[in-house]
Amino acid sequence: MSAYNFNIAKLGNIVQGTIVSLAKEVVQSYDNNLDILAIVGACYTVRKGLHLLSGCCSLIKHQVFPLLFSNTNTILKYGEWAVVTGGSDGIGKAYAEELARLGVNIILLGRSIQKLQNVSEAIAATYGVKTRIIVADFNKGPEVFPSIKEALVDVDVGILVNNAGMFFDYPACLTEVPEEKSLEIINVNIAAAVMMVYVVLPGMLQRKRGAIINVSSITSWKPVPLMTVYAASKVNLMLHLKQKLIFSSNVSPRLLCCL
Repeated sequence: MSAYNFNIAKLGNIVQGTIVSLAKEVVQSYDNNLDILAIVGACYTVRKGLHLLSGCCSLIKHQVFPLLFSNTNTILKYGEWAVVTGGSDGIGKAYAEELARLGVNIILLGRSIQKLQNVSEAIAATYGVKTRIIVADFNKGPEVFPSIKEALVDVDVGILVNNAGMFFDYPACLTEVPEEKSLEIINVNIAAAVMMVYVVLPGMLQRKRGAIINVSSITSWKPVPLMTVYAASKVNLMLHLKQKLIFSSNVSPRLLCCL
């Protein structure tokens, strides 16, 4: 065998050995990556499983148990009266009717005295509870709250339902929404909810019991186009106001998100 052929054969052996070595490293690396991906997948599955289990437990606790074991004493432990803003129709009216069914006296707040009177009389006649109405236009700003505070002096308010809300006339870009409409949304959706907490929370803390329900919106969970100010106002209810209330002793803040 000539020296040339020997070098060619030797070079071939070297190349072959290098390829085999690289192939082994690739296979080993692939196996290691599979192990890593399997661990990541298992952790993700466990995390999702725990999240699903937590959601199921929450569903059972807040939706099933109240239906099976609901009783008047559970609600009345907060107090004899419930204040419902925006209570003349929609979600607010439904809250008022359900609380009245459980034996809680109802105070309705809204702009239309005729609607308030109709709902108040219907609730009193149907459920046999005491009812009151307070006419208040939250869009007017701070001037409406002194009269509300005066009307609720010495009232055992155990539950506040912050339901009053305002929406755009139609979805639009921020620059196309009149400034007055944005201010109305801020006044009704944010300022009114915060100020109503100022009105009832001192009494709740003094009595060491109470519950505050803030009705928010699904638009507070995900960015929604053409609803900038409205969605931002509902995020305030979902995050900031609820978190602040958690630190108030013996007062239970709750959040309801609707469309």
